[in-house]
Amino acid sequence: MFTPRGERLDAPGVGAGRPAAARIPGPEADLRAELIAGLLIGLGATLSLHREGAGSLATPEHLADLYAPALQALVAGLPAAGAPAAPGRPAVTPAGRRSPGR
Repeated sequence: MFTPRGERLDAPGVGAGRPAAARIPGPEADLRAELIAGLLIGLGATLSLHREGAGSLATPEHLADLYAPALQALVAGLPAAGAPAAPGRPAVTPAGRRSPGR
């Protein structure tokens, strides 16, 4: 995965040793970091629990191709391709409270 500046998230000097939220730029980094973790944990759980499912027939490269756009959108702070815009959606503050619409 890459930052919006094109840096690899696992590259030396791009926040090595820092929490994930500190490694991704933009608003709501804490929330996006948690969503990224949830996507990856969910993928791992699904592939583990459904060993005979459709995921078992896909190559790791194909899974990555399907999963990468959603992860990259969260890293970059952009809506995923095809996601409806949410004008006036309240932002979530670091304390988890919703702030007034933007």
